[in-house]
Amino acid sequence: MIYRQRLGVVMVVALLAMLLAPMAAQADVAWPAFVAQIRGASGAVMGSATISFDMFGQAIIDVQVSGFNPVGGDHRLAITDVGFCCPPSFHCGGNEIVVLPNIQFYPDGSANYHVVTTALQPGHLNGVNGSTIVIHADVAPYSAIIGCGVIVPSGGFPVPPPGPVYPCPVPPYPVPPYPTPPPSYQTAQVNAPAGLKLRTEPKLAAPVILTLFHGEYVTLLSAPFFNDGLSWTFVQVCRGTQCWNGYAASAYLSTGGVAPPPTGMRMKVVASAGLRLRSGPGTGYAIKRIVPFGTILQTTGVEQTGSGLVWVQVQIDGIYLWAAKNYLQAV
Repeated sequence: MIYRQRLGVVMVVALLAMLLAPMAAQADVAWPAFVAQIRGASGAVMGSATISFDMFGQAIIDVQVSGFNPVGGDHRLAITDVGFCCPPSFHCGGNEIVVLPNIQFYPDGSANYHVVTTALQPGHLNGVNGSTIVIHADVAPYSAIIGCGVIVPSGGFPVPPPGPVYPCPVPPYPVPPYPTPPPSYQTAQVNAPAGLKLRTEPKLAAPVILTLFHGEYVTLLSAPFFNDGLSWTFVQVCRGTQCWNGYAASAYLSTGGVAPPPTGMRMKVVASAGLRLRSGPGTGYAIKRIVPFGTILQTTGVEQTGSGLVWVQVQIDGIYLWAAKNYLQAV
């Protein structure tokens, strides 16, 4: 009987040793740590992010930011595959490779974020092209990026391995002056400082294919026609070897070159509870900012009707948004 009890104890101890051995091995793994300095659209430093990994390989992510124009609520947080930030548009950060749980901002434009996840691995961060952490204006994947930070090892960059590296930065579209397309069809240039949405249908509620850039050339595939209260043109845009067809608002297409943007004015917010700034001229567009009573906004001079209201285009933090004119007063 005593022999059997001793044998049982020995077997239990052996089993525990087998179970604990992998954990001890994991504890010996030197997981890297990373940091990022997060900048806003103006290029100013708005905070920082730290990324470390525990003994099981889980990513521990902490983000502290402040000073953003009040943008309370959830915002998309993602990791991209190019280690470069170029304010104000942050267009050169590459493609998303990991989407993290949303970061929640306080109404004063600050956030204190902590999450543990298995979605992010060290290999996502230390590729030859680098990586960035980006914060969007809302939870939609196509919303504007308001914050960006290049992710680097906490001890500095190691010596890169030999081989080709990403030429940084490389914009995903031609830089001005844009090349003139061949004269096979009539062409036009986009005259929209805030960008022009290319949509799948001639409707304001239709999905957005991509955003056309101010000064970019498009090929006209149809004459202008009216639908959904606006004039639309079916166009084609080509970037590199890829082309897209879609519908764009005719008012923002110029066949005689790009005219200078209209001269705007300064206007004060007179909405007592604050004013919502939206991505487009209508209540159906996403809320990008909430600015308090008394805020002075710089308008571009562009106005448009939508949802029964007159909307004014404004520029804030390098981003163009829309505000209901009834709640603004000239200063």
